[in-house]
Amino acid sequence: MTFQLSGQPGIAHTRIVFGNSHTGRKEIYVMDYDGYNARQLTQLHSITLLPKSSPDGKWIAFNSLQGGKSRRLSDRRQRGNLRDLSNRQGLNTAPNWAPDGNTLAVTLSRGGDPELYLIERSGRIVRRLTYSPGVDTSPSFSPNGQQLAFISDRTGNPELYVMDVTGANVQRLTYGQWVDAPSWSPRGT
Repeated sequence: MTFQLSGQPGIAHTRIVFGNSHTGRKEIYVMDYDGYNARQLTQLHSITLLPKSSPDGKWIAFNSLQGGKSRRLSDRRQRGNLRDLSNRQGLNTAPNWAPDGNTLAVTLSRGGDPELYLIERSGRIVRRLTYSPGVDTSPSFSPNGQQLAFISDRTGNPELYVMDVTGANVQRLTYGQWVDAPSWSPRGT
């Protein structure tokens, strides 16, 4: 009915992925859209956070402080099979899926300043996106996958920026505001 009225799919068959410290440690959970059928997906006995579902809902990328890794978790296909997404020297954080489900934007420091990179699901680096002093993090793809919103403190405070997915045409959108966790509207408006 929602689709017939709005042209957008409803939420009745969706799930929510989230971090929770119910066990005394932060782990990743999933539940139905209505709060029922919650189940724990990780048992890393560490701090796991920033879970992001792939566009098809079959994979979950997240951060684990167990060894400082960005990890991905297969949720539907292989029921809980964990694989490292990135285990490079330095920070491996803030994974976010591209709309195609084949690549992710992540923050990697690789022994230097934290910068944004595009990586494949296998973890292979496709390209480095930012080259600036300071921290670049919290990447968020536009719905068409052509742009990334992100946070950078290159001017001293965390500010909102947007750029092409190639790393070109970087534009600062906020001035003097403390911002975090950008997200695009589903239609990109």
